[in-house]
Amino acid sequence: MKEFDFIVIGGGSAGLTTSKRAASHGAKVALIEGDRLGGTCVNRGCVPKKLLAYAASFGNESALSTGYGFTPKQADFNWNTLITSVEAELQRLNGYFAKSLDQAEVSLYRGFAKFVDAETIEVNGEILKSKKFCIAVGGTPQRPNFRCSDKALVSDDVFLLESLPKRIVVQGSGYIGVEMA
Repeated sequence: MKEFDFIVIGGGSAGLTTSKRAASHGAKVALIEGDRLGGTCVNRGCVPKKLLAYAASFGNESALSTGYGFTPKQADFNWNTLITSVEAELQRLNGYFAKSLDQAEVSLYRGFAKFVDAETIEVNGEILKSKKFCIAVGGTPQRPNFRCSDKALVSDDVFLLESLPKRIVVQGSGYIGVEMA
């Protein structure tokens, strides 16, 4: 059993910031994350979406450049190269976050937290105790329930596509859906 002054559950923006801030004030802090560090924005939202949008602009900018004296060459587009590059950047950011926690002397636990009682958490069979907790776990997209919904994707799935779809319908007006559209 390990005791901490403060335990943070969730390694997204809020959890990372909260844990490092508490540690900077002298608290002995643990952060528990069951997925990648950085949360939705970094891993399945803002960052990868911006990288995809940035890449998508290259073709349009090349076509527009003819009005400014350029003779663009036909460029081949490779979806796998793009997705591999996006994933490499996400891995780099995840490594940066892990390093920043280590530098702040925050103990990182990979796994899912389970409260045993009001002051005890279990993660991967290890017992952690604290009187103070921050639960910053974010959310999970819900899969739609309609005829043929097995063909539907949630925002997390977009970055796992093996090829660029020719057409797509985006349902929902959250920031990720709007920006993806």
